[in-house]
Amino acid sequence: MAQQSEFVSRVLEILTPLGEIRAKPMFGGHGLFLDGAMFALITRADELYLKADDENRPAFEDRDLQGYGKMPYRAVPPESLAGWQEMQPWAEGAVAAADRARKGARAELAEARRCEAFASRSLQATEQAFAQHRVALLTKATQLQHAAEGSEALSCLLEDTQRALSRSRETCATLRETGLA
Repeated sequence: MAQQSEFVSRVLEILTPLGEIRAKPMFGGHGLFLDGAMFALITRADELYLKADDENRPAFEDRDLQGYGKMPYRAVPPESLAGWQEMQPWAEGAVAAADRARKGARAELAEARRCEAFASRSLQATEQAFAQHRVALLTKATQLQHAAEGSEALSCLLEDTQRALSRSRETCATLRETGLA
């Protein structure tokens, strides 16, 4: 677990006007959280990166401030570490980006839940249709079996119906195995 360095303490002090910030040790550095949303990270090399998205990224790009790998975080301008006045626009932009990302994630989760509910309803309707189809095939097979008594043609028809019933059972079993049933 990463120890809180003087740099981390200094950054937390600068960011105090934002509110109660929690520094959570992560991967040798720290994630900085405000109201449960991560808006900044401090690397093990004591470098501060702030959350960037489509709205605030241009300000970082205009200053040629590099990103942190493939993560949506950008280095802060060196002068922003002088104090709150210099840090304020960068930090507030990062908090806003974190809030937008959290709202986006909630919207995606809600959409995923709606899709799951739709899939569940569709699956139930499919299972009901299979059950009705299975009953109809069984009824037909029984009727044909009674009528077939020695008739070659009806016997072939009965076998075809039984194969169709078997395929229906296999389809239902496949749906259950794949988690669709």
